[in-house]
Amino acid sequence: MISPGWLPTRPLRMKQRVLAYTRVRRRISTKPRAPVAPRTSDAVGLVFHSGAVEFPVATLRSRDPKIQARVLVGDLRRWLLSMLSWLRPRTVPFVVAALGLVAILASADYLQHVKVTPMHSSPTASR
Repeated sequence: MISPGWLPTRPLRMKQRVLAYTRVRRRISTKPRAPVAPRTSDAVGLVFHSGAVEFPVATLRSRDPKIQARVLVGDLRRWLLSMLSWLRPRTVPFVVAALGLVAILASADYLQHVKVTPMHSSPTASR
């Protein structure tokens, strides 16, 4: 039964959270933002202009098969390096998980092929 006075008299302090596991909470400002007016030099004659715009970068591609092969090998190498940089901090858990998978498969195979003998069979007398 809960009796009077069971609650603490001082306010409880919240434990500080570990920053790696917490989400950053951003406060929403209540003040409306003023719209940014486009500069007249940028927006001359444009109806739906929202400010400075960057143009996309143009890439020239060769039609020579040797150069295309080099580009493909370079792209593959960059992709492999990015995958290895992702895997490097996760190597130990990845190896432990792979060993666990192999151990589970080996135990399942062992249990499938184990020969079962009756435990309570009558002993045979041999003389």
